[in-house]
Amino acid sequence: MNLPLGDSRHHGRICRVRPVHIFRSRFRRGIGYNRGHGADSAAPIELMRGRMPLSIPLPAHAKVIINGAVIENSGGANITLTVHNKANILRDKDVITQAEADTPAKEIYHSIQNAYLFEANKDEWMAIARALLEQFQRIRPNSAPITTHILELLAEDKLYNALRASRRLIGFESEPPPAPTPPPPPAPLPAVKRSELDEIREQMALLQRRIAELDPG
Repeated sequence: MNLPLGDSRHHGRICRVRPVHIFRSRFRRGIGYNRGHGADSAAPIELMRGRMPLSIPLPAHAKVIINGAVIENSGGANITLTVHNKANILRDKDVITQAEADTPAKEIYHSIQNAYLFEANKDEWMAIARALLEQFQRIRPNSAPITTHILELLAEDKLYNALRASRRLIGFESEPPPAPTPPPPPAPLPAVKRSELDEIREQMALLQRRIAELDPG
């Protein structure tokens, strides 16, 4: 039986198969996945938007976490996953393990990451994230705009956005702290009044001049 292009049959069911040339074009342009690891990279893959399915290019032997389940492309070819309903998704390259969370900002990212991926322990990890954020802000007061924004996102239960914002905190942490503000210059000393001894000396000099005027010889 002839099948339409892009379809295949597996145990009596029709499965969608994306043509290879379309995948390669999307893969080269970096559509649907994060190409970087820096603070400005879009760390996780966002939740489903509206009713549009989410396509995830997955290279060979790469992994992705979907609602806490680790899915690996164990084959030798690149594939594309299509998610049709709401899910929390994170690529393995964007996951920070407990061993890798070796700085305060990475510990914050790790706690928000776990709250995002594991619904059963969400409240516990969010409480840890809030405590770490408040501690980070006390140590680095100039981080307040970022930490306050993350705390607001956590309060609104926007964990995906909070996870992205915590990437900025990792980049912020790598920057040297600002130089301390120099102390203000000391206040000028008040004008010193002439001492009584100076006044006596002036009076004696004046008296000597008068005596000299009266007796020029």
